[in-house]
Amino acid sequence: ELTKNPIYSSTAVVLKQYIKTKKNGRQYSVLKLRDMKGFIFYTTSYEPLRDLKMHQVDIALLAKDITFLQTLQNFYVPSFNIRVHPREPSLRRTIYNAIAIQHSDANLASLFSALFIATPLEKEMRNSVTLLGTAHLTALSGYHLGLLSTILFFLLKLIYSPFHKRYFPFRNIYYDLGATILFILLGFVFISDSPPSLIRAFVMMFVAFILLYFWLDIFSFETLAIVIGIILALFPNLIFSIGFWLSISGVFYIYLFVQFFKEKKPLWHLFMLNIYLYFALIPIVHTIFPSFALSQLLSIPLSLLFTLFYPIEIFLHLIGFGNLLDSPLKILFDFHSDTKEITTPLWFLILYLVSSLVAMFRKEAFYFTLFLMILFYLFALLS
Repeated sequence: ELTKNPIYSSTAVVLKQYIKTKKNGRQYSVLKLRDMKGFIFYTTSYEPLRDLKMHQVDIALLAKDITFLQTLQNFYVPSFNIRVHPREPSLRRTIYNAIAIQHSDANLASLFSALFIATPLEKEMRNSVTLLGTAHLTALSGYHLGLLSTILFFLLKLIYSPFHKRYFPFRNIYYDLGATILFILLGFVFISDSPPSLIRAFVMMFVAFILLYFWLDIFSFETLAIVIGIILALFPNLIFSIGFWLSISGVFYIYLFVQFFKEKKPLWHLFMLNIYLYFALIPIVHTIFPSFALSQLLSIPLSLLFTLFYPIEIFLHLIGFGNLLDSPLKILFDFHSDTKEITTPLWFLILYLVSSLVAMFRKEAFYFTLFLMILFYLFALLS
């Protein structure tokens, strides 16, 4: 359908928009769009465009030469005749506007729209969260779904408990609330435009709910493998998504941690898991993103504080006071240490991944993996 005609007419949402300059000084706009059928593509325009972020647009694409493999990736396609789609604003655009109007700083507006509806961060804010090591907090994932489900559980339990005790005492209240929360979170995934890390997290949550219903083990690597298979069968384009595989890596290392430290107390887990995950993912992250800074160590306490920060900010934005904590946030994001470029050598990455996989079966391999992650961090410090 995309390539059978020389011109493909599309309605798409503008995800990103920024200006670039050619060597001759001529400026042009770069747009990243998501087609209503799920294609994600880039295009350029030399017309003077207004801010189209989060707007639906009608656009004509010269897509005749696009290959099937390209459609599974974020491809570039020439285009013309870009027009704002003549429809009422989408719910996502309405939420985006409601967030933006509460912040005088465009970067902070960008931060909160990323946290609540998964819009792309502004370049300056993206650099700041990278240097603070908090990029994982700004990309909606299982961490955010976990916090949202916890909030929803306590709110819905207050409402449902009286009815349950009086009219449905024979029902399992936890299954009822769990199914309701999953339904609400599914709506959240759609409003957030289904980012890869959020899709992975929701499918894993759904599978976990089914496993709990039948009293089966959640924390198993077989479960993780089944979830990956289901997601890639439904969304094959995620094979090429860096965010998806980083998200899967995070869950894999959490499972390793739980496997070897499940007897420890919950408070110990709360503190140690954040420290462990920071070091566990560094060799993998630096294969793709080379920026290294000492300030990234702040991600450990910031990840802990985020469990309070996120629900507080949701409440503040709902009542129209989303800018209440903007001043301390601006100070935080202006702070960073010197950076350098550290790239994980291919031989070290292979050794690390093989050791991690063997660690599923051997405790010695797990401790060797811990040694490798610390060794890599020391290498980064001394380089």
